[in-house]
Amino acid sequence: QDPALRARKIVVNHITFNRTSDRFLFLIRYFPEPGGHWLTGLGTAGLDGSIYLLRPYTYASHYHWRDDRVILIHADGGEGHALYELTDQSQDYTIYDRSFFDKDIHCSYSPDRRWIVGDGYPDKEGFRAIQLYDRKTQTGFVVGRFLSPPVPVTDIRCDLHVRWSPDGRAISFASTHEGFRGVYLMDLGDIIY
Repeated sequence: QDPALRARKIVVNHITFNRTSDRFLFLIRYFPEPGGHWLTGLGTAGLDGSIYLLRPYTYASHYHWRDDRVILIHADGGEGHALYELTDQSQDYTIYDRSFFDKDIHCSYSPDRRWIVGDGYPDKEGFRAIQLYDRKTQTGFVVGRFLSPPVPVTDIRCDLHVRWSPDGRAISFASTHEGFRGVYLMDLGDIIY
């Protein structure tokens, strides 16, 4: 461990089990010094307490388990900031379309694992986009943009946090584009089938 980090405040968060609940992933975040950036370590662990350092202290953000071994994450997985698939208990990875996934997103796979949906932070005009990516054809597009008014306290912001319906035909998301915090449903049946 870096001696300079030992005196810094840390948090362990974003703990999520894989699909069969025999391993979990977690982020270890060091609070930044004033004007600095988070340093985030990415680890996985088994139920026996064994820990695997998937990535050292660097940039790592939102993620989703594809299956019991592969994790989709926006991170610096070895070749700069991008959307990676990391294979647990190895240093193997692949990178998704850098030109499409050029910013941090909350990402998840559709139930059939063909599609990736993601939402990020407001653009220069204050809109948050919902991005849909077809893993089969390797193409992506924006299915909606929603105004995200600025808030005085970042803890009360409203990320879209897109989630799939169990049948994979719709997504839900939270938004404040109508002046209140609401939960919305978007039917994707005509787009993805």
